[in-house]
Amino acid sequence: MQSLPSQLARSALDAAPDAMIIIDDAGAIRFANRQVSALFAYSHDELIGKPVECLIPERLRNRHFSMREAYAKNARVRPMGAGLNLFGRRRDGSEFPVEISLSPIDDEGRILVAAAIRDVTERKRTGQRGRTTGHAPGIDRFLSIWSEAPPAARAQPARIRCARHPGVCWLPASERSGGSPPTPQCQRPG
Repeated sequence: MQSLPSQLARSALDAAPDAMIIIDDAGAIRFANRQVSALFAYSHDELIGKPVECLIPERLRNRHFSMREAYAKNARVRPMGAGLNLFGRRRDGSEFPVEISLSPIDDEGRILVAAAIRDVTERKRTGQRGRTTGHAPGIDRFLSIWSEAPPAARAQPARIRCARHPGVCWLPASERSGGSPPTPQCQRPG
């Protein structure tokens, strides 16, 4: 397979419909396409070298550091924060809902991370939501965290109070030890 000349690759990334950034292992932004500037209201030169956390609301930054470290240990193509409401932060401090997809890039033995960022404000406004389990939002959030947990943690049974159904929703250990998300089951009081 023939590799693309670097200018052609850069032009292709700039033409992408989503905002695209590439960050290094320290979390510094190494590349940002034109859509990043339009979406976050930073100039291109302002972003290069800044920590990616400048694009994240302050209340979420500390958590993002640990999530970034966890991703580095198990880098793979995947959506970020599946089931969670993610937000971006513009230069002026305003926030907006986003979807983010992550992809690792091998740069001569050094792992970089490409992130495609999409503003989903309009989709949220019209009420179109991603697929959920149909249980309480807390369970959907739990399942999202479960997908990032180490296998040993997924092998333990979990009981979670369900605000939508009376009783307790639970995840059997046998389902939790596998690679796909568990199916919540409601245990009604009785």
